[in-house]
Amino acid sequence: VAVALGPGSYTGLRIGLGAAKGFALANHTPIFGIPTLDIVAASVSRSQISGRLVAVIEAGRTRVSAAAYEWERSGWVAAADPTNYTWPELLATVSELTTFVGEISVEGMKLIRTTKNCRMISPAAAVRRPAFLAEIGWQRLRQNEADDPRTLTPLYFRNPDGS
Repeated sequence: VAVALGPGSYTGLRIGLGAAKGFALANHTPIFGIPTLDIVAASVSRSQISGRLVAVIEAGRTRVSAAAYEWERSGWVAAADPTNYTWPELLATVSELTTFVGEISVEGMKLIRTTKNCRMISPAAAVRRPAFLAEIGWQRLRQNEADDPRTLTPLYFRNPDGS
């Protein structure tokens, strides 16, 4: 069972992960928790970009959750833990050619277009495709990298009340 861990909707993460953990425990099936930003990054082929890749998803109240990724033989690998930013805060971290992919607001698109060394993948790539979640889960199954369903938890980057 491959399941997205977040960041994302607080209620959606709790329900989705709870159902996946219950299924895995009841059926003695391996479970693989995949960070949402890893799924977003997996949608980008190496040939689509040069420089650094940053995956983003909207985090509400003018904030985004973002993580930088580096290319390795096995695909995109997170270079650091995801962090919440405002768009100006995130863009201030750019020092080299950087391509953004994911849920990008109209405000974010405008700021990316006007910031040196920044570009973005087509908004069509922002759609989180379950096939990428399944592919990452399959890779982890082949490498025998299952998570313990008893200790697997969602990735939250703000309080459940939205603050």
